[in-house]
Amino acid sequence: MRTLEITLAVVLFLHLALPLVLQRWFKLLALVASGVLVVHLFVEGYRWQMLPLYALTLLVTVFTVIGWMRYPSAQPARKKPNGVQAFFSVAGCLLVIIASALPAVFPIPNLPKPTGPYPIGTFSTMLVDNSRKELYSANPDEPRRIMVQIWYPAAPAADAKLGVWMENVDKIGPSISTWLGFPPFLLDHVVYGRSNSYPDAPVMASQTKFPVITFSHGWNGVRVQSTFLMEELASQGYVVVSIDHTYGARMVVFPDGTIAENNPNALPTDQPVEILVPAAQKLVNQWAEDIGFTLDTLAGWNQNDPTGRFTNRLDLEKIGVSGHSTGGGAAIEFCGRDLRCKVGVGLDPYLTPVSDQVLDGTLSQPFLLLFSEKFPTERNTMLLSRLMKNAQAAREISIMGTAHYDFSDLPLLTPLAPYLGLKGPLNAERVLQINREFSLALFNQVLANGSGAILTGPSTQYPELKFDYLP
Repeated sequence: MRTLEITLAVVLFLHLALPLVLQRWFKLLALVASGVLVVHLFVEGYRWQMLPLYALTLLVTVFTVIGWMRYPSAQPARKKPNGVQAFFSVAGCLLVIIASALPAVFPIPNLPKPTGPYPIGTFSTMLVDNSRKELYSANPDEPRRIMVQIWYPAAPAADAKLGVWMENVDKIGPSISTWLGFPPFLLDHVVYGRSNSYPDAPVMASQTKFPVITFSHGWNGVRVQSTFLMEELASQGYVVVSIDHTYGARMVVFPDGTIAENNPNALPTDQPVEILVPAAQKLVNQWAEDIGFTLDTLAGWNQNDPTGRFTNRLDLEKIGVSGHSTGGGAAIEFCGRDLRCKVGVGLDPYLTPVSDQVLDGTLSQPFLLLFSEKFPTERNTMLLSRLMKNAQAAREISIMGTAHYDFSDLPLLTPLAPYLGLKGPLNAERVLQINREFSLALFNQVLANGSGAILTGPSTQYPELKFDYLP
C-alpha cells in the first residue's frame, strides 16, 4: 500500500477504535479521513482495490455529519462505551482490516532493484521490415512491423524521473487480464507501477561499446513481460532489446495508435500435432526473422544512428539471444541457423516450433536452458533430447517449486500469485534472483570474460536447482 493509502486505513481504524477509550475527539477523525481520501485521489490516484476503504470513509463521514446535525452541542465524555457502541467500534475496526487486505494483496507492482553498477535508460520504437509481408494480418500487403523496447547503460540527468513499467497499460492490461481468466480491470493499478529505468536518458559515455542481448516474449506475452531481467542485464553493461512479435504478442500498440491483437490461429494448440507443428514452425520462423531484422537494424544504428545514441556504441561481435516459452524456441531457432548469436538463454523454451534442421543439427553456441518444474511435457522432453544430442555446449537446469510464469514479472503482481496459477510455490523474489544470476552468469562468461562458476553444477547455495544436463 502507498503512503496515503496506509494513512487512510490508520485514521479510519483510530476513528472507529477510539470510542472504546475516548469519547470526545474521535469524531474529528472522520473529517481527517475524508481529507486524506481527497488528497490521496489527487496525489496517488484512484485504484479499484481501495473501493472498500473509500466506501467506509464516506460512510463514517456521513454518520458523523448526521450526528453533529442531530446533536450540535458537545456531548459529555463517558468513561466506558455502552454495549452497542463497543459492538460497532469492534465491528468497524474489523471492517477496516478486511478492507485493507485487498490493496495489500494487490499492491502497486515494484520491480526488483537491479544489482549492476550502471543507471538504466530505455525507449521504445517501431521497426518496419519492408522486405517481408505480414503473415497474420487481414491485409496481405501489410509490411512486417514490430515494436521493440531497448534498455541500456545510461547517464540520466540529476532531475530525471523513472518511467512506467508498462506503456499503454490502459489498453494492454485489460487484454492480459481477460486472457488469464480474470476481470478486465484486474491490472488497472499497474498504470502506477514504475520501472527502474529513465526514459530517453543519454547513453553512458564512459564505456566504448556494449554487448547486445535480444529477448523474445512467450505466446500471448508482451515485450515488458520480463522487465526484471532486462533491467538487470542493462545495469550490468548490456544493451538489451526486447521484441514485441506482432500478432503473437498479446497486444501491440503502434505509435500511430493502431493495435495488433494476438491471432490465435497462428499457434493452434488445440489442433492435432500434424496441424500444430507446421503452424508453430511457421510462427517461430517469423520470430527468428524478427530477431535477425532487429540485429540488422542495430548494425545500421551502430554505423549511423539518426538519434545519435548508438553510433559506434554497440559491440555486434558479442551478441546474446534469449527468450521465454515460444520466445525461447525462437531463440534456439535463431541461434541454430545464425552465427551472429554467440550465446543463448531459453527460459522454459517451447520446442515444438523449433525446426527439424535445428533440432537435429549442431547447436554450437553455449546455451542455458532453464526450466520450471511444472512446464515440461512429454513432447517437449522428447524434442529436448533431440536437441541436446548434438548440442556442443548446452546445459539444462530446472528450478524446483516453479511454474511457467515464474520467468516473467507476473509473480510480482500479488502474493496470491501461487493460488491464482501465476507461479509455483517457490518465493517470487528467490525465483527472479535465480533467473537473473544464472542468465547473467552465462552472458558474462561468454560476452564479458566472466567466470560462470555457478553454472558448473549443484551447490548448497542453490538447493532449488536440479542440474539435468551439463556440457
